[in-house]
Amino acid sequence: MFQPENQPFTCTNYNATTEKRGKNDHVPAGDIKIKMIVSSLVLDAFGADYRPFLYSKANARPVTRDKDEPEQPDLMPQPEDGLTALAHPMLEPLRLRDKFPGYHMAIDTDLGLSDSLEFDEVTLSAFVFKALDGGSLELTFNARVFPTPEMSGQLHFLSREEGRISLRPPAPAPQQVDIEDSQGDTLDQQDAADRAAA
Repeated sequence: MFQPENQPFTCTNYNATTEKRGKNDHVPAGDIKIKMIVSSLVLDAFGADYRPFLYSKANARPVTRDKDEPEQPDLMPQPEDGLTALAHPMLEPLRLRDKFPGYHMAIDTDLGLSDSLEFDEVTLSAFVFKALDGGSLELTFNARVFPTPEMSGQLHFLSREEGRISLRPPAPAPQQVDIEDSQGDTLDQQDAADRAAA
């Protein structure tokens, strides 16, 4: 699952809104648009065939980047399979329609905030993958949050600012025990104990 930890990011926009809950009930909400430069290995969390589609093995030619491409961190993890060259240089960025609810999100900024901004029940959506030559990926997505009024004010100042973000996916649902099997085992054990006592 997608699970960045202390990842540098830029907040490109914050939009305060409300979300309808019930017939006449609205709760404060907000959409944070997040952009980050990550290793293409992040794609493996979304689908095993995404990275091999967007990247190919690098050839001997030097890597040339478009002047408009963002700077890429030097210490970014590189794929061991050598998939770092653009497989389809003229392809537009890919968009993912899936939504990922139930995340926990923590944001640290340089805005003088003493504590991290933390949110539960965050829904991630509107993922856009822009492959960059050299094995990096420009990733943008939205995070729907439910802030307190104080947090909403802080988020307004976050727009166009940089920070670090950590995202934790929801815990997997507990497995259900087959009730019939467990009851059957218990009854069989009880029958055996009754026979032994007789």
